[in-house]
Amino acid sequence: MMSTVGIPHRENYEENEAAYMVPIVKGIIDKTVDVVVGPGYFIKGENEEMVEFLTAEAKRLKFDIWLRTLCFQAMLYGDSYTEKTVRNGMISSLSLIDPKTMYIRIEKDGTLKGYTQFFKKTQKKIPLEPDEVIHFCFNKIKEPYGTSIVKPMMRDLKNKLQMEDDFVVLIKRKANPILHVQMGDTATN
Repeated sequence: MMSTVGIPHRENYEENEAAYMVPIVKGIIDKTVDVVVGPGYFIKGENEEMVEFLTAEAKRLKFDIWLRTLCFQAMLYGDSYTEKTVRNGMISSLSLIDPKTMYIRIEKDGTLKGYTQFFKKTQKKIPLEPDEVIHFCFNKIKEPYGTSIVKPMMRDLKNKLQMEDDFVVLIKRKANPILHVQMGDTATN
């Protein structure tokens, strides 16, 4: 199955999404996205007409929302993919694609062959050409896929969560009041 779709993912995306629900991980990712995209962006140039045109196009394409989602996906999944639609030589739309559904196809010599969007539930495959997709790869290490910021901390995160669970059990067992029972008759003492 995977050979016809593309190179298998090396990240466990469901595990990454579960890690995102941990407050400290959520805070790290959300705050970083805010810092990167928060102040917005400015288009500068010597040609005022071109600056106005690009500013209008960025607004039409909702570039700020796209950029925020792109940064979030790249940090959580290691990759972000955007399908670009071109009409009359101009980009008419930018559509973010769920990274969990995207697979990269590589030729034997290592060159990019294309992408496949694969939906596991329906087994539907949508082949995409390299010029149809913009691939943003975060922390790339030798493989065609990026590395999320969650992957390097996953072992420590699991240990932290296990310690928290163990601590709750320990407190419940040891913090309960100890029952004091006196044996025998008080009249004979």
